[in-house]
Order: sequence, then C-alpha cells, then structure tokens
Amino acid sequence: MTTAVTVFGTSVARGDTAKFRAAVAEMNDGTPVTVPVMVVAGRRDGPVVLLSGAIHGDEYNGPATIHRLLREITPDMLRGTLVGIPIMSPFSFFCRSRSNDLDYEHLNLNRIWPGDPDGFLSQRAAHVIHEHAIRRSDVILDFHEGGIAFMARYVALGGVPGTKTAVREAELRMARHFGQGVPIVDKTIDEKAARLGRLGMLSAAGAAMDVPVLTIETGGAGTLWPDFVELATTGARRILVGLDMLDGPPPVDDREQVIVRDGRWIRPQRGGFLRNLPGMDLGAKVKAGTPMGRIEDAFGDTVDELRAPFDCIILDTRHIATVYPGDWTFSCGRL
Repeated sequence: MTTAVTVFGTSVARGDTAKFRAAVAEMNDGTPVTVPVMVVAGRRDGPVVLLSGAIHGDEYNGPATIHRLLREITPDMLRGTLVGIPIMSPFSFFCRSRSNDLDYEHLNLNRIWPGDPDGFLSQRAAHVIHEHAIRRSDVILDFHEGGIAFMARYVALGGVPGTKTAVREAELRMARHFGQGVPIVDKTIDEKAARLGRLGMLSAAGAAMDVPVLTIETGGAGTLWPDFVELATTGARRILVGLDMLDGPPPVDDREQVIVRDGRWIRPQRGGFLRNLPGMDLGAKVKAGTPMGRIEDAFGDTVDELRAPFDCIILDTRHIATVYPGDWTFSCGRL
C-alpha cells in the first residue's frame, strides 16, 4: 500500500485531505495564475479519480458538485484518491466565458488538450494540468452544463473510432451507474466534429490514454441549480460505488435511460426572439414534425418555426432569448 499520493508536486498522506493552489501560468505582469486543487486520499488503495469542473468559465454547477462531494466523502470512507479541480480554466472563469479572451486566438480549453508547453496561455496551462492531473488519473468525471446560453441534462461518452474502443464499455458502465433516468449520448468524433476542434476535448484526450472520461452535463443558464447539483452529486457517488471506491448497494436503477447515438441541433433560418413552446423541456420526448419553438422578428411577427427533425429526446434547451440565423436552439437526440 502506498503511504502518500503526489498531486502537482504536493504530497498528501493516506488518510488525509488537502486544499491548495497549483500554479499553471502567469499574467503579462508576472502575477501567477493558479487552479484550486482538492484532494481526498483514502486510507486504502484504489483508483485515482479526477473531478474536473469549469473547463468552460460560465459553468458553475460542476464546481458546486465537486465542493459537495469532497466535503461529504472522508478518507475513512474511500478506497483510492479523489482529486478535484473545481475551476480548470481560470482565464475563462475570470471572463465568465467559454473561452479565454486573453489568448490571441481566444482558445477554448476543451478543444486544446493535451496542451502545448510552448503555446499560447491556455495551451501552456492545459499542458501543466494534463501532465500533473489528467495523465495520472485512472478515471475522469468531467462536469459540464449549458453555460450562460443553454440548459443541459445528459451524460456523454466520447472519443474517436480508433481510441473509443478501449474505453467505451467502462464509460457506458459509469453512465449506467449514474442512472436516474438521465439520457446517455454515445457519439463518436467524426470528421465534421474534428473540424470544430473536438479532437482536443478532454474525453478524446483521455481515450487516447485508455482513461475513461464520463462527461456529465447538468444545469446551465449561468445559475446554481440545487436540483442539478443534487442530481450530479448522487450520480457521481453511484459511480464511485460502482468503481468499488465507496461502500454501498450496487447502483441499480429501474428508470429508463435512453442511449442516443445520433442527433441534431435545430438551427433557425431567421434571426429574432426565440419562443420555446410549452412542454419543450429537458428530457421531453418529441415526435417528428412537432413544433418546438418559433422565431419572432422585431415587430413581434413569427418569421420561422422550429420543428422536431425526427422522433427525439431534448438534451439541451436555449436560455438566451435572441438568436442569429444558424444559432443553436434545441439539441435533439434521435430516438
């Protein structure tokens, strides 16, 4: 049995907890930039699980979930180690944005893993986090949500065809353990997604190292939602039981959990105000052709109608009232 774990160069003895800041970069005046790190080192050996929050700086329910998990789980309860980084992207967190406005290229941290030690600010920070936390993890629970613009409720598996094979079954087991009737999105990064930079997502970087990553999408709209924090906390604890890191009954759930392998964002042809129609909520099942929303122009006249492209389940809903042509509105997973 190991007597201590080392995280970002800090040694944490078995049976202890720790909170500290780890330097990942510096500002243009030399001020250090850090990420908060929380460690619970179980008294008994087991896997190292990384809890990742706020890779996008406008996502707040993930940090709240990590805080709660690491308050409630003590070393005496745990086999293995939990490493929480509730704010993975300090730059975008400063800006309340998905991306880092301080980078010349305004980089999105979840498009650039594993980072670059000689790159832009975000790339350098990503490299440090990757080397000290991601590479040293056996499992990653990556908490996301809809950000300022959207609400989300699903869990997702990720990777490209060549790497996904090694981790898909482990990720699917974790998704089933999360349970609670939350839909599972089982998509593979294809050529179109690669053009949007999704080869640099944490799920793809983990899969490339045979590290299963479950992306947990719960909440959004720039608000802390107690129900979504409860959902994510309960699901994460169920996963830890399934990994034999916590004691408890096997996580079995009789609620239907839809698996989605294909889907589409509904995108308006006209700009204006989006009116979500009644019943078009997260998790709703919608028949093909059903009206889901409408676009009204500056005069209040309807100029576009949004309809379900196929029988689907709603994974994301938009919460910013105005749209440009081509903006995302509803994310529909094909049933």
